[in-house]
Amino acid sequence: MFQEFGQKVRTVRTKKGIGLNQLAYKIGVSPGHLSNLETGKTENIKLSLLHKLQDELNLFSSDAFTDKNTDKEFDEFDYRLERLNQQLRELRDIQPDIADYFVSTVEHGIDVFKHQESHSIFQDVRDYH
Repeated sequence: MFQEFGQKVRTVRTKKGIGLNQLAYKIGVSPGHLSNLETGKTENIKLSLLHKLQDELNLFSSDAFTDKNTDKEFDEFDYRLERLNQQLRELRDIQPDIADYFVSTVEHGIDVFKHQESHSIFQDVRDYH
C-alpha cells in the first residue's frame, strides 16, 4: 500500500516539476525520508505529513492526474515508460553494455510471456516486483 502511495507522490511531484529536495524542505522532512516514502521503504506516515503532501501536491484530486495542457488524463504507465526510456538512454552513455542487458532482459521476458501456453503463472504480476 505505501509503495503505491509513494509512487503516486513521486509521479505527481515529478510531473509538477518539483525536485525531491525542494518538496522535502517545503513539508519539513529530510530528503532521505521523502525518498524512503516514495520508494515504499516507509511503513507508516504521520497524518500531519499526509496533510502537507496534500497541500503541496493535491494528491487526492483528479487534477493530479490530468495534463493541464491537453485535458487528457495522465497515464502513469506511459509516464513510466518515458522515464525509463530517458534513464536507459542516460545509462547507455555511461555503461552501454548494462543498458543493452536491461533492454534485452525485458525483451526476452516479454517474448517468454507471449509464448507461454498458460498465462496462469502470471496472473498476479504484483508478486514479481
